Amino acid sequence: MAATLAIETVKHAASGFKNRPPEEIDRITKLCKFCSHVFYDGLDMRCSKCGCKMNIKIKWATTKCPIRKW
Repeated sequence: MAATLAIETVKHAASGFKNRPPEEIDRITKLCKFCSHVFYDGLDMRCSKCGCKMNIKIKWATTKCPIRKW
């Protein structure tokens, strides 16, 4: 998880911290809510494939779904 976060943070920084528009974040959130690889860790959604907290990952324009749902 730490390695994935480090890689994604570097990509996000290199993009100038570019984020997705709110409508795209909403679309991705809906997809993740019904994904069998996403579970709730307290109040946060977490992906069991990459280990990322989805409330952060879906906002960054440089991230991708590890199973190509988005």
